[in-house]
Amino acid sequence: MIAGLVLSASRADETVPKQTIEAASGLKGFSSAPKCPIGTHAVASRGLQPYRCLRDDLYRSYKLGGEMSFEYPRGFEPRDGWKEDVPTISFTLDSAAAGKPVMITITKIEHAQPAYIDLEGALAKDKDWQDAKDGGSVTIAGIASRLTFVAGESKTAYVPLAQDNYYTIVYSAPAEAYGVHLAAFEHLLKTLRLSRRES
Repeated sequence: MIAGLVLSASRADETVPKQTIEAASGLKGFSSAPKCPIGTHAVASRGLQPYRCLRDDLYRSYKLGGEMSFEYPRGFEPRDGWKEDVPTISFTLDSAAAGKPVMITITKIEHAQPAYIDLEGALAKDKDWQDAKDGGSVTIAGIASRLTFVAGESKTAYVPLAQDNYYTIVYSAPAEAYGVHLAAFEHLLKTLRLSRRES
């Protein structure tokens, strides 16, 4: 049985004065990307004044039983569906704006699932249905993995596991926010660690 998730906050950058950040971020934010104080960066959500300044190290640690751990940005809201028929964890940017959200989704594809498609088949489907491009190979959690992408819309990592199982890790965002939050997706991939039994 997979244990429940544990969240722990990472330490914020104490070298940046609190009042400076509050003044830079404000309730209304900015209509265009601002020049943020040292130790912070501009983050885009959506709305009339979508930009605000956030601390550089605003990541939380996510641990799922003995299966995996990684870091994700504080501004994203987690949804744990790991006990569903197709185990899924999603992280959505906290935004009240309508339309396509900024989201990172991790799904475990297992051979026993009724709609199972092997990894090569999933890559082909991604290219055929989404017109995704081959992003080449990359090492994730010490495993040779594959990438696909739809320019300015989404990026997907395929991480193979034992017994023909694999993870898909998908980043998607509206065009105006895609480049801003891509680093959060790359940070998650960089910090992902898998248990020995999964890898």
